[in-house]
Amino acid sequence: MSQMQARAPGVVGAALDEPRLTAGLICDGYHVDPAMLRIAFRAAGRDRLMLVTDAMPTVGADRSHFDLFGRAIHARTHKTYCAKMVRWPARILI
Repeated sequence: MSQMQARAPGVVGAALDEPRLTAGLICDGYHVDPAMLRIAFRAAGRDRLMLVTDAMPTVGADRSHFDLFGRAIHARTHKTYCAKMVRWPARILI
């Protein structure tokens, strides 16, 4: 995703500036810095922000693996790995 810069607002600046858009943020302190969350909240307000997660089914569960579009996914050390590395077709990601 393009970053917000002084002379180029990028995707972030456009999402915060356009009143018809809702912006999604992963509010975990890792993907987005807390200061950026505060800035986004001041710019867009609560009605134009939504919380997003990248959590997988193994989070908070006793499971160590799951199936995703026919691929075995394994959780190790708080990260998930595909048993066989593949490139996901764009149509699946949209």
